[in-house]
Amino acid sequence: MFTSSDTFNHWTLDATEEEFPKAPIFDAVTGFGGNGYYIDSSNDTSVRLRIPGKTGGGCVTDGPFRNYTVNMGPNSAYRSGLTKVDSTAYNPRCLTRDFSPWLASQKLNMTMVDKALAGKTFQEFDIAVQGRVEVDGLTYHGGGHLGVGGELGAIGDLYSSPSDVSSRVESRPCRMLTRSQPLFFFHHANMDRIWKTWQSQGIRHSASQCSRADKP
Repeated sequence: MFTSSDTFNHWTLDATEEEFPKAPIFDAVTGFGGNGYYIDSSNDTSVRLRIPGKTGGGCVTDGPFRNYTVNMGPNSAYRSGLTKVDSTAYNPRCLTRDFSPWLASQKLNMTMVDKALAGKTFQEFDIAVQGRVEVDGLTYHGGGHLGVGGELGAIGDLYSSPSDVSSRVESRPCRMLTRSQPLFFFHHANMDRIWKTWQSQGIRHSASQCSRADKP
């Protein structure tokens, strides 16, 4: 049962292959529902980032979002490398999830969090949070999205996203954000909590630590 009053998903508490699918936040009655039904995507050429241990891919099968409708996307032009299409067009369909308990166990544990918190500069912290868009390079940011979204879940879709922070990098094969996936907000709230924890460690911070251009 999901009884927490926290506004974040403390995923380190469930970061094992056994416990992740049973996490209280996925409870069908008190949480946000669980996985989608299984779809074999091994021959799907539009999948550009293969996620080991995927277990779903289809419509969410239980919980309050079982019959939820997503109206925009998917961002297939970027995922498949095909000619751009109008991914903002009205396209009603179900909400999908594609749990990978293996990925969650590897990327959402305290080892990953501690590595980020050990960063002495913002750049070190940021690199440890963001990682790279490949399975070996993913850290807890990508792990939270793709542990739930896998290869086919809505959480990997740009056009269901509240803000595409990676839109400046047009060659990226995967957009790991979603507005249509309500778990997005709980994942990023936990990331914000970790960010605040890092800021509170007494490390001297200044604008010079931005590590990126400070002008538009």
